[in-house]
Amino acid sequence: MSKYSKKFKKKIAKEYLNGSAITQLKRKYGIGGDHTIQNWATQYQSGVLDTGDEMSFRVKYSSEFKDKVLSDIRDKSDIYTISKRYGIEHGVIKNWYDTHIINKIPTKKKSEREVYKIDPDVDIETPKTKEYRVDDELKVKKQEQEINFLKNKNKTLLNEIDAYKTESKLFRTLDDSFIPKVIKTTPNVIKGRESAVILQWSDWHIEETVKLQAVNGLNEFNLDVANRRIDQLVNDSCRIIDTIKSPYKVKKIVIHLGGDFISGNIHDELMETNSLLPTDAIILAQNKIAGSIDYLLNTTDLPIEIVASTGNHGRMTNKQRISSELGNSLEHYMYFVLESRYASNKRIKFHQQQAYHTILDIYGTIVRFHHGHFMRFGGGVGGPTIPINKAISNWNKSIRNVSLDVFGHFHQSLLGKSFIMNGSLIGWNPYAINIKAEYEPPSQNLFVIDSLRGRTMYNPIILE
Repeated sequence: MSKYSKKFKKKIAKEYLNGSAITQLKRKYGIGGDHTIQNWATQYQSGVLDTGDEMSFRVKYSSEFKDKVLSDIRDKSDIYTISKRYGIEHGVIKNWYDTHIINKIPTKKKSEREVYKIDPDVDIETPKTKEYRVDDELKVKKQEQEINFLKNKNKTLLNEIDAYKTESKLFRTLDDSFIPKVIKTTPNVIKGRESAVILQWSDWHIEETVKLQAVNGLNEFNLDVANRRIDQLVNDSCRIIDTIKSPYKVKKIVIHLGGDFISGNIHDELMETNSLLPTDAIILAQNKIAGSIDYLLNTTDLPIEIVASTGNHGRMTNKQRISSELGNSLEHYMYFVLESRYASNKRIKFHQQQAYHTILDIYGTIVRFHHGHFMRFGGGVGGPTIPINKAISNWNKSIRNVSLDVFGHFHQSLLGKSFIMNGSLIGWNPYAINIKAEYEPPSQNLFVIDSLRGRTMYNPIILE
């Protein structure tokens, strides 16, 4: 572990707070770690870097500073949050907290201790037959606080259980007509090895604007950046396909149009930040998709199958619809226009269903395509994998032979045991910050499904 002087840490913290990007600072000064510079900035703002020796890891804190930190702690569950706020080790604050509690409640000999059983449903009264000591009162108050904390936690858990029950009931009541049918795109008997390249295109948000200062200098997005990234995406995809076509015996390309190609006006703030109105944005997205498909047709000699899934941002309603989602989607209309455009081209085949899922048999691997917005995730340290695996498990009860889910929506490129999640063209934006997602550059996935081995190569295409 490298040892940096506090003078050096203060210098880096000042540059970061003045707008320098983290990646630039790490590359310039050779700093490792994912959160090192953010921690230095927090320590600099809280005054920690102004105390102690210049090259010492041990910092002496004044009693006034310790009291200020402890005053922000309501119970032990706050210690981790407070440690991040002040940039102090979690164990240091825990020791301060434990020492503070011990000093508040003096110890007694075992013979002098008195035990009172506390019933949370009965008011506590002072014993009339014994002298009620101050330390007993402190113990009772501490127990009351713990009881109230447990009651609130129990209430929160019961509310979460009710929410899961409501969601489960919603899925069970969906009409049977929305259960998708498996579409076989290849013969059951395959001689030799064949494979398909899958291109995931989703979450472009083509008309949305992301300013550098809104995301700490980590990303910028506008119409010019969108055009440049789309061109790079198609060019890089063609180069990869040309490289692996022979060794993998690639026989076709499958493009998943995964939705959210526009941001739309589903939130009031988007009306202020978007550079185009929804209809103008969907026309631009349609032209860019068509141009990308034409480039693939001209650059390769492979047939192309297109799977169309609508996202949640292309809707014309304020609130999300379920059974009437497709009828209120600008993207659904765009897909039909694209299908009509290529109706006479024998190398192009479209797959659109009147259901949330589209399921294809690709060389023996059953793949379930969708946008991903039916899987709920509001942020958290566990990431989106927990709600994703839960939703996949529930869906597999209806269709048991699905081996791979392909979707986007969460703006993160992730390879799971039974799913592949796509990144985004727009990249790091306030939405990613809101769901507590880790930073990652803009990307779109390319992977291969092999007739002998199933899903093999997985290659996110990084876009700059």
